[in-house]
Amino acid sequence: MKINRLGVVAVLSLGLWLALFTVLSTAQAAASIRYVATTGNDLFSAPPFFVINFCTDSAKPCATAQWAIDQSTAGDEIRVATGVYTGVQTRASVTQVVYISKTVTVRGGYTTTDWITSDPLARPTTLDAQSQGRVMYIAGNISPTIEGLRLINGDAAGQGGDPGGTKPDDAGGGIYSTGAAPQILNNVIMGSYGCNLCLSYGKGGGIYLLNAPASAVISGNIIADNVAAGSIWGQGGGIALRDSSPQVIHNTIQRNRGGTVGNGGGIAVWDGRPTISHNDILYLLNNSG
Repeated sequence: MKINRLGVVAVLSLGLWLALFTVLSTAQAAASIRYVATTGNDLFSAPPFFVINFCTDSAKPCATAQWAIDQSTAGDEIRVATGVYTGVQTRASVTQVVYISKTVTVRGGYTTTDWITSDPLARPTTLDAQSQGRVMYIAGNISPTIEGLRLINGDAAGQGGDPGGTKPDDAGGGIYSTGAAPQILNNVIMGSYGCNLCLSYGKGGGIYLLNAPASAVISGNIIADNVAAGSIWGQGGGIALRDSSPQVIHNTIQRNRGGTVGNGGGIAVWDGRPTISHNDILYLLNNSG
């Protein structure tokens, strides 16, 4: 009898542990909202240790979008409060403000007193690469959403990325995406270069997509004052699409240019079957079209 009772207790204990593990696993897998503000902290000092901020407490936001993304799992949403966020980092041999390899949503236009309503016009959230690298790099079989942000002053010089030539050309100063299906919605993308002082040719000053499927979307954005190549031949000052079939709809694409010589100041396309409609393409400069 004693042996049987011990066996029953062991079975019940194992069952309780399995049930608890299932509950914890389910809770961990549930999508989270993570918060970022210029006044936040990625780590908290708790002598003699530092404590990781997982960014899930709106009263204790993180300081950088990259940190919040790194803590995230697929399906999470990162809400970024108004302010200017700078600072590039090198990851997977490329340099940018934000590197995304998960299906997450990154959305701007919030404040630390209102994390509910996004208003990017009244509360601009700016990611500024300060000409030290790309603003955003997206990689992998993922479908992240990028919405309500100002992405400025990217420069992909020396970063490569476009496989069309005998050697990779620099590409995608504002947003560079490879193999992904990003949803790029209602952003302002300005002042970026495929490469400014170029050692190779430049492609896609504002946005560059490589191998993007038809589910990728570029919509509702202002894409302005971007340059594919600042000192040499370039293509796709505003947008460059290679082997990609995204929907490019309802954008304002203005004052972009290819390069000192080049073409596709507004949009340049190589292969793929993109849908390009209902865009305003204005004030094209320098061999653009």
